[in-house]
Amino acid sequence: MRISKYIKGFIGLAICGVIAYFAVDLGTTTNYWSPIGSDPIVSGLHLGSLNRNDLSSINHNPGDIIIQLDEKNNISETIKTSTFIENSVNSSAFKNIVKKNLLNLNNNIEPVNLINQTSIIEDSLLYDKDNLQNTIDNLEAFNVATVPTVGANVKFNSELNQYYPISERIGTEVDRNLLINKIIDNLETANNDNNQVINLEVDKVYKQPKITFGSPALTNLINQLNNSLNAQLTYEVGWHSYDIDSSTYAPWMKINDNGQIYLDQMMLKDYLMNSSMGSNIFTSKEEALANKQVMTGYLVNYTTEAIEDRKAILSNSNITRTLNEFDITIDDIAPIYTQEFQQRLNQINQELGPEFVYINLGQQFMWYYKNNQLIVATPVTSGTSGGHDTPTGLFEVQGKAMNVTLKGENDDGSKYESPVVYWIPFNGGIGIHDADNWRSEYGSDVYLYNGSHGCVNTPREKVKVIYENISDDCPILVE
Repeated sequence: MRISKYIKGFIGLAICGVIAYFAVDLGTTTNYWSPIGSDPIVSGLHLGSLNRNDLSSINHNPGDIIIQLDEKNNISETIKTSTFIENSVNSSAFKNIVKKNLLNLNNNIEPVNLINQTSIIEDSLLYDKDNLQNTIDNLEAFNVATVPTVGANVKFNSELNQYYPISERIGTEVDRNLLINKIIDNLETANNDNNQVINLEVDKVYKQPKITFGSPALTNLINQLNNSLNAQLTYEVGWHSYDIDSSTYAPWMKINDNGQIYLDQMMLKDYLMNSSMGSNIFTSKEEALANKQVMTGYLVNYTTEAIEDRKAILSNSNITRTLNEFDITIDDIAPIYTQEFQQRLNQINQELGPEFVYINLGQQFMWYYKNNQLIVATPVTSGTSGGHDTPTGLFEVQGKAMNVTLKGENDDGSKYESPVVYWIPFNGGIGIHDADNWRSEYGSDVYLYNGSHGCVNTPREKVKVIYENISDDCPILVE
């Protein structure tokens, strides 16, 4: 591991001093060293007091170097070298080096070559990587929320019909490796200065962007984007078609941290979701099922779409993308409702017996049980809220009939006549019947603005099953 020049100098002089002392004492002569006195002092270490037979007398502490870290937002922190640099002169490794040098001197090996032994001190003594890493990790800079560094990017000017550069932003996220290297570099040039200052912003220790304002790389990317404004994207969603030119897609094009052009998926998603078919576009059938609505949906993979659209735009091509269609049926959503209401259904089953109809107005859903078995589970549309609400309570079937024309009066005083195939009354003129002749959507919040006159509108295929199985006097609970 690397070590400061100050500490290297101290170690080198200490070794030289010890070698020189014992070299003179042993009568060894050399052209590289001269006598240095009976008790020389090197960096505070009294070499003359060393016992050549007992190196335990070496006792020296080079002291702490204080490193001050100046961070953004007027924050300063300090670390001490004692947290990651060992007391080298007291260590057994240092003493072993001295012993080895003394032995070499006795064998007439030139001591000048032995200075290279400081590399051993570097690797085994002075710099403890784990301790330094722990010291760094305990700094506040690594334990608070940080602002990420954002590289230079582009923005589209719709009036000028061209892209222009926007500058990078250096955040407060510290690069660990850069900081460690800066600390070691500073110690190598310490020059006996026990106080070191590292300015994280000036010394570029914060994470730096790969793309910077004014760089040739950014200029090339802007030129590439400005030359790709003639593409045409078309999305076909069911019977709807949406044409997208550069006035729409140009702001979607951006540059990532690696200097690559990409199409912003979220902006494409916002466009499609805000289209007239947006409420029917999903990333999966499971996502659509969460709405618990019967519908025709369209699948989209935004990652794939972004990749294909990017290719077309950068090559100035025209491309048509068609979203695949799928259906959510009553049978798809019925198990979801049934599972959610299973506890209530079991309770009603115990209270009303093996056959019953349960209508939940809040969920706009109806269940029919016979012989303790679920026969029908279906969305329904009840009376329009705020004027024709379906009455709540416990009722029972009051007969049934087929091919009936329901008659009544609208709010404006006009008369209506609505022919139905299946009619099951349970509260005078209020009953369960099909409404497929005039209604294509059941469930959800339709009843709030386009409900019935009080009856329970039911898909024909579902009310048919109820009609064919329901008994006279079957209880009907409306909540």
